[in-house]
Amino acid sequence: MLHQENAAVHMLPHSLADPARIKLVCLTSSFALADAPQELRWLDRCGKIGSNHTDKYNMVEWLERRRRSRGLDHLCFLIDLEVLGGISRGFEFLRDLRLSFPSIPLILFSNRAKSHDFSSERAGICDVTLRYPFEKGELDCAVDAALGNNALFLARIEINADTSTG
Repeated sequence: MLHQENAAVHMLPHSLADPARIKLVCLTSSFALADAPQELRWLDRCGKIGSNHTDKYNMVEWLERRRRSRGLDHLCFLIDLEVLGGISRGFEFLRDLRLSFPSIPLILFSNRAKSHDFSSERAGICDVTLRYPFEKGELDCAVDAALGNNALFLARIEINADTSTG
């Protein structure tokens, strides 16, 4: 299991977060962003990609190093579900990632998704799901929705922690 983050200490005030400051931590099938989907190449040119990884364990190691050095504020996961082998093979990793880094909004994308889902129904594993391919505007909306959904997720964690100790 991944190291668990203390949500109360690292909670990003999402209602005050500036989406323009968000950097994406990507897990994709293309290490070289020149070979990545058009949407990711555009994000890279705009300076929106904080890091790109093709291996989930390398991504977690990078996050652990970043947590120790600069903190985790203003990050958002953008994960290609197919890199994890689909939802059935990737579920446990996503759940552990969510528990280990709860304050980082998590956006999944997949060409197998039926449609975009900006609801908080999958809060245990992600904040938003995008159907691939997606447009730049749809990703902008996804980041905004992920920030809001993640704030709700963090509030639920805090409420559950309060009720279990009190």
